[in-house]
Amino acid sequence: MAIEPPGTPQRRPAASPAASPAADAMRVGEPTVLLPAPRDATQRAGSLWPRTLRWRLILTYALLLALMLVLLGVALNLFIARALYATEFSVFQNEALASVSASQTRFDALTLGRAANCSDALPYETAFQQAIADPIIASHPGAIQGVYLLDGAGSVLAPLSAQTGTNATRYLEPKRLARLATSAERAFDPNATGAGSQQLASDGYFVTNRTVPYGVELIALRYYSASQCATPRHAALGYVEIVTTFTRTRLALATIRISLYVIVALVFVVGLLIGAPLTSVALRPLSRVTQAARRVAAGDLSQRVRLDHGDDEIGQLGATFDVMVARIEAAFGARRRSEERMRQFIADASHELRTPLTSIRGYTDVLLRGAKDDPETTERVLLATRREAERMSRLVNDLLTLARLDTGRPLETRPVDLLALAGECVDQARILAGQREVLMRTDGRGRLMVVGDPDRLKQVVLVLLDNALKYGRQTPRWLGAA
Repeated sequence: MAIEPPGTPQRRPAASPAASPAADAMRVGEPTVLLPAPRDATQRAGSLWPRTLRWRLILTYALLLALMLVLLGVALNLFIARALYATEFSVFQNEALASVSASQTRFDALTLGRAANCSDALPYETAFQQAIADPIIASHPGAIQGVYLLDGAGSVLAPLSAQTGTNATRYLEPKRLARLATSAERAFDPNATGAGSQQLASDGYFVTNRTVPYGVELIALRYYSASQCATPRHAALGYVEIVTTFTRTRLALATIRISLYVIVALVFVVGLLIGAPLTSVALRPLSRVTQAARRVAAGDLSQRVRLDHGDDEIGQLGATFDVMVARIEAAFGARRRSEERMRQFIADASHELRTPLTSIRGYTDVLLRGAKDDPETTERVLLATRREAERMSRLVNDLLTLARLDTGRPLETRPVDLLALAGECVDQARILAGQREVLMRTDGRGRLMVVGDPDRLKQVVLVLLDNALKYGRQTPRWLGAA
């Protein structure tokens, strides 16, 4: 197994013939950027929500616009419907009161009769049908649900065809009838003669039957229940109930709703036609960032987006992207330069190590050929071998130092006693000094504390002492540490 020194770039496997052009574009010495694999087509098809941000924003905008238009349409429909129903019901009330008032004379004539023997008199039920109910229904075609004559309990008196049904009571509110009866009974005189039928009070209200609105008008009416031949001729108190279906308002609302549907659809389509291009224009800078990011992933670290968007979110994204790519490019450049220096140093070190190794091998061959029997030659060969070994040690230490610097090993700082550290270095220097004397003098004041990396400080002191031993004066007592 080959062991590579720290900082050496990892070898990448050879590219296969089917390798992508983006992988070939990566420069030597740069790490491979791994991208997540795209989802397959089945996963994309299984999601109804659009995959791209552009269409998600467009669809979200369209849904919000549609929701706002629907809410606006519902609000307009409710407002217009309430106004139209109120307007038509007000008109209906006035018309109902006027119709009943205009029909009272004929109602009395049909009930009382004009002949002396009252042979032409009609029952009040039939007279009510002919004089009041039929004219009102005829004057409002399709708009009147029914016209009824009720008693104080809410029972149907006329017409006779409605006495067995529930149409009249279906729309009747007993509380309204009771309140109207209280007002009418104060003004009612059953023994009054010659006054004819008379409106005493009225009330109107809305009622909803199966979500369909109806308008109900109640009119308290003093009327005759028998012919003029009856003795005595008493007047009765009844209540005319007129129910309207708001036909005109319903037709108008149907037209208005169709118009609202068309307007909402047109506004929705126009909003899409305008919003989609605006969204695409707004997201165009993001497309530039995406394209630049893909080129950077392919190995082109010179890409920049340089968006002119000021301080908005897209501009901040573009500026951050440019700063990030610039820092990555600077880091890769520094790494390449470090690798180049490492390769150059390794080449130089290999060349330098070849010479001492060759020398040591040659000296060993000299000893093996018989020079060991000559003490003087043996000493000279061993000293030369030692010098070459020391040279190799220095080269190896330089390699180790460079490797540590390249890996960015941090300093391990802690309190260090410089005097104790210098003493250790002097002890090691004495071993290398041979016959020469290495002394260390202090002022006797105790320890000298500093904060630093003890290994690095010791390395520096040893280098100084080694240089002093090699290049200093060759005297028995030449070196002192104070």
